[in-house]
Amino acid sequence: MGSTLADDDLDDAWKPRGAAPFDGVEAVAFDLDCTLVDILRLKERACEAAAWALADAGLDLDPPVAARTMMRLALEQGIDRDDVVDLFLLDAYGTVDPSLVILGRHAFDAAEEAEARPYPRAHRTLLELSRRGYRLALITDAPRHRALKRLQASRLRAFFEDVITVEDTPRGKVDSRPFERALARLNLPASALLMVGDNPRRDVGPAKALGCRTALATYGLQPDFASDHPAHRADREIRQLDDLLALVPDRVPRRQMDLRSGGVALPVAAATAPTTPGEAP
Repeated sequence: MGSTLADDDLDDAWKPRGAAPFDGVEAVAFDLDCTLVDILRLKERACEAAAWALADAGLDLDPPVAARTMMRLALEQGIDRDDVVDLFLLDAYGTVDPSLVILGRHAFDAAEEAEARPYPRAHRTLLELSRRGYRLALITDAPRHRALKRLQASRLRAFFEDVITVEDTPRGKVDSRPFERALARLNLPASALLMVGDNPRRDVGPAKALGCRTALATYGLQPDFASDHPAHRADREIRQLDDLLALVPDRVPRRQMDLRSGGVALPVAAATAPTTPGEAP
């Protein structure tokens, strides 16, 4: 599971494998879950909150066991399903009590929003990419309402000029259509886009097939998604998010100063984007 580490635990000496900078990249597209946000930790906490809420309401259950069952159902049936509590009640008790559903879903959603924190150095990495002149986009298989909620809660939304979700294409990132849509919206050729994601099959393969540059976020890679197929092999691998900065040179000289960014020229959205408490830009 992709885990969130403290900055002090990260190795500043690390450099990405094959870390020669990319030439000709004008925009960077990111996956969301397990690339910018640790969705597995987030969902585990949400399942725990829902289980304790049901126990507090008088339901006879063992909250840790119930939370693990909810997480298993979410992984089996769809990590972003809205009815995980319903599925649990049906699985465990054979019936769904509407009052318990409302209670459990409320606890689940509140915990999910509270736990939506980005990986270490996410804000400073996105801020620096913006300063260097790169346009930023997000391409995710998450439903739009869930993706936007996570982006807002983790204070990442302002960095991205475009957000493509599963509703924007018929099948999500099982093929190249989400990436084609991103290129059309950005009005860029495939070679000018760098795609960063944790899934070789859904982030790397379809983008690479179009001619995009690719970087695999190994810190979020799940064993079930690993692939040795040549079509899924990324151009570069990064072990932590800010390794990306070694792969993309400054595209433009420092331009007119934007006072809101402390004297660094940035797009307005990035210049005003907040950072995680305690994280320096």
